[in-house]
Amino acid sequence: IWNTEELDTLRKVYKAAKGEINKLEVSLEVQQNHNKMLEVAVRKQRNEIEGLKIGLSEASKTNHRLSIHRDSLVKEQAILEVKLSALTDMWHDIDCEKMKAMEEEKSAKMEQDKER
Repeated sequence: IWNTEELDTLRKVYKAAKGEINKLEVSLEVQQNHNKMLEVAVRKQRNEIEGLKIGLSEASKTNHRLSIHRDSLVKEQAILEVKLSALTDMWHDIDCEKMKAMEEEKSAKMEQDKER
């Protein structure tokens, strides 16, 4: 059997323990809510990261294709530059031949005019 003092002490300890339990329950609930928010944020970020990975993969593939295309265009440009150079040389040769022909025509006309 408990005396009054012991019962008062038990009541105080019980109230203190109950108060501490209430504080801990509130703290636990706050932590659980915070954890849920973090889980949602992590899920969202995970989805964003997956989207970025896919985008990066596509960009990498596109970059590779463009590099191949660029290399092909560089080769084609080199070939076209050689052809252009050859055509330019031919054009100069034709221009020289044209000038010679015009000079010959002029000389022939002058000869013809002298003969008349």
